[in-house]
Amino acid sequence: MRLTKWYADCVTPDGALFIGYVAHLTLGPLRLDYTASIEADSPGAPVRQRQSLRRGRIEADAAGVRLFSPGLDVSGSSTAHTWTRMDGATVTEVTAPDGHATLDLGETRPIRVDSVPATLLGPFSGVLSRLLPATLRHLHEAKYLSRGQLVLDGTPHDGWVVHEEVRFG
Repeated sequence: MRLTKWYADCVTPDGALFIGYVAHLTLGPLRLDYTASIEADSPGAPVRQRQSLRRGRIEADAAGVRLFSPGLDVSGSSTAHTWTRMDGATVTEVTAPDGHATLDLGETRPIRVDSVPATLLGPFSGVLSRLLPATLRHLHEAKYLSRGQLVLDGTPHDGWVVHEEVRFG
């Protein structure tokens, strides 16, 4: 079995959210392509999730990052550090050259809490999850959006944090 997965987590300054996934799963002779998106217009808005078994791709080079998914009718890019899928979203890269960084999470809300097969396969999970190894069938995932503050060498950087917890069983 081989699973290759790419994703892009994007949050605007006011908390609108877009997460895009592209995955390819190979189980012996079986190959499964998968794309998904999770979107919310604001921190309190309902979360929308869509899946497709059509092939998608994420490309990255010096010009930026691009996400393409014809099955979801999604196409977006990050060029000059601006994610054009959602107006106003920016990519901020912060590095800790000497390793002195802390991340404090504030108000947290769940984006999605579900089994990984249900997350990956959506409406197809009942039929296709039987093809997955038992270790994947029993994975559970919780994904959250939090206000956060990264303190890097004593300088605070406020923003949003997308984080998740994956458990077996």
